[in-house]
Amino acid sequence: MAVLKDDVRLKIERADKHLDDFHAVLRAFIDSNPYVIDTKRDPQTRCLVYYLVTAQPIPDELAMIASDILQNLRTALDYLVCAMVRGNNKSDKASAFPIVDKAPVSTKERAWFEAKTQGKPEEAKDVIRRIKPYKGEDDVLWRLHKLNNRDKHRLLFTVGAAFRSLDLGSMLRQDPDAQPRNIKFFFDVAIDEPGVVAGESLIAVLRASRQRVGRVVEMFAGYY
Repeated sequence: MAVLKDDVRLKIERADKHLDDFHAVLRAFIDSNPYVIDTKRDPQTRCLVYYLVTAQPIPDELAMIASDILQNLRTALDYLVCAMVRGNNKSDKASAFPIVDKAPVSTKERAWFEAKTQGKPEEAKDVIRRIKPYKGEDDVLWRLHKLNNRDKHRLLFTVGAAFRSLDLGSMLRQDPDAQPRNIKFFFDVAIDEPGVVAGESLIAVLRASRQRVGRVVEMFAGYY
């Protein structure tokens, strides 16, 4: 079946729907007060120490929704290339949006990179070359590609919020014998995938991926 322009739009819209779902689940989790902060006094300085005593597990649903978001965004890029190839009356059988670990330098690397965009208008190929979709240049696209690939081989991303017990006292300067204050601490759900992303906000990663894919699609307006 031919890949059409609407297919690209539908994939991005689906990612947006999943983003809304992610926000809802994340907000419900945070609103449930999953982290309990307590205080104790340093026996030597008498200063108050704020620390995390309990932390509820991150809902598996968040990782599952994040997986769907990244899958839809990565697929939208492949659909984009296929739509351009079909619009140019060529076969899209081997077409895909090329994202690689490093700039293609060798003859073999350049040949593979170019093969993924065969059949596209030359102007569109030039746009992809200017985007430089590889690590060290367009890191957002590269990260999207790597996370999507990892998710294909195992069920969940590695996500977390905090250590089970984390001393926060060093972040606060308290006078000796000061009384505990109603300090509001904010927590986030983080993603940690060695070699790809280290302890960053998961929602920030998802938003950056969505924004970047949207801008890339806009760059090809008129080519498909």
